[in-house]
Amino acid sequence: MRRYAAHYVFLGKGIFLKQHYLELDDNSRIIGVRPLENEIAGTVFHNGILFPVSKDLKLQSSTILDSLKTLSQHYPGDPVFQLLHRSGLVCEDRNIPVSIFQLDGIDLHSLVFSPDKYPDSRIQQLS
Repeated sequence: MRRYAAHYVFLGKGIFLKQHYLELDDNSRIIGVRPLENEIAGTVFHNGILFPVSKDLKLQSSTILDSLKTLSQHYPGDPVFQLLHRSGLVCEDRNIPVSIFQLDGIDLHSLVFSPDKYPDSRIQQLS
C-alpha cells in the first residue's frame, strides 16, 4: 500500500479536493481518498496537484504536459482542473490500476495553468 498527498487531488468529474491523500493498493488501484488532517506514517507529500491516469494508457509526463499546453491555448481562461478534465486523461474508475502524476510549478491560489506565465510548470509520474 502507498499513500500520496498534495495541496490538491483531482479525480475527474469536477472533483478536486484540497489537502487530501490518495491510497493505492499493491495493484495500483485507488482504495482511499481522505483528508490530510495529521501526519500519517508512510505518506509522501507533494507540491501541486495529483491526478490518476490509467496505467493502460502508458502515458509519459511530457505527453500530458503537451496536452495541457495545447488545451490552455484553446481555453486560456479555464482553471487547471477544467483543462485536466478536458484532456480526458484523468482516470475516474477506481477498479483499474493507475499511475499517479503530479502537476507542479503553477499558481495554487489562482489554479491557472499557463505555460507563458509559469514556464517552470512540470508534470512528473510518481507511481
